Amino acid sequence: MSNNTTPYLLAGMIHETECVLAILRTVNDVSDPKRKSYLIDAAEFIASQLLKKLDHNDNIEEGE
Repeated sequence: MSNNTTPYLLAGMIHETECVLAILRTVNDVSDPKRKSYLIDAAEFIASQLLKKLDHNDNIEEGE
């Protein structure tokens, strides 16, 4: 699916998912505990925002 045909919100959620996955793939390669902690915090934040959007979309679909 190209970005031209992907709805804006869906494209954003795909991007956020890709970011979380990229962080998780690289976190084990980081030896500095502070940087590793920062990456984990960033992944958690992005994932929580993504979950909020998914919940919001579910509520819209259910008519709430």
